[in-house]
Amino acid sequence: MQGLALRNEDVVSQTLGCRPEVSYVNKQSDWQMMRWRQFVGHYNLDALPEPMLVAHIGGKQQVHMRDGQCWSHTGSKPSDMTNMPAHVASGWLVNGELDVVTLTLPRAIRDFVTDVRFAYRDTLGIALIRQMLASLYEPQSVERDQYIDLLMTTFVAHLNRADTQLTDQIPITSCSAHRLHHILNMIREHPEQEFSLDILASEIDLTPAHFCRMFREATGITPHQYILKCRLQRAEHLLNNSDLSISMVAEASGFNSQSHFTRLFLKKMGKNPSDLRRRLH
Repeated sequence: MQGLALRNEDVVSQTLGCRPEVSYVNKQSDWQMMRWRQFVGHYNLDALPEPMLVAHIGGKQQVHMRDGQCWSHTGSKPSDMTNMPAHVASGWLVNGELDVVTLTLPRAIRDFVTDVRFAYRDTLGIALIRQMLASLYEPQSVERDQYIDLLMTTFVAHLNRADTQLTDQIPITSCSAHRLHHILNMIREHPEQEFSLDILASEIDLTPAHFCRMFREATGITPHQYILKCRLQRAEHLLNNSDLSISMVAEASGFNSQSHFTRLFLKKMGKNPSDLRRRLH
């Protein structure tokens, strides 16, 4: 019977149509490290049986994750990390070479990954993963395996520390969270309106610089990226549920021109507005 870590490997293998380039298993702690290199377009990954960390180490410079009905506006780039909890399916847009390391963590720390966290920076974590990966290409020996296990022990200690000491993050008070929620709702309900940074910041009595910093720390994207995301979601809804022309959809969603809208829709959503409209009719 396969261990829990191996079942994660099977899910990824079935999706990508290949086995990992290299793989290391510690059966005692039930953790596994795998490197995947494959040219892919976009794919859907079934829910994993166990939590997994994904380290983007090379290949395509921008890998996007499905966010609702569209692709994420921010992209994962080499040296970014992503947390994938168990029992959560996901969609990925690569359109190039996928080059990632996946880690199914030791049993003792699997609770570290409870939510999806996409494309975040962890300089020390990535450095430790790269060192473990480099060791995997050395001839197999007891000494090599002991060194990899020691690096994993260090990595686990790093995760435990990072989980309790978030000194590099800007604290957001409950008052700030409430004000930010007001801004998010305002944009989501009226994405067609003009929202400059000055207007948004003044809405909750902050300077533009402070507002932009707080917004990005809380959401992981800039205000402009969030506005664009809401506009594209509005446009997709109108394309699916109205008879408005594409030019009218663009205007109703806050875009200055149909050509600009079409270009952004294709880039971010992975499909052309006219193609979507034709499929529906």
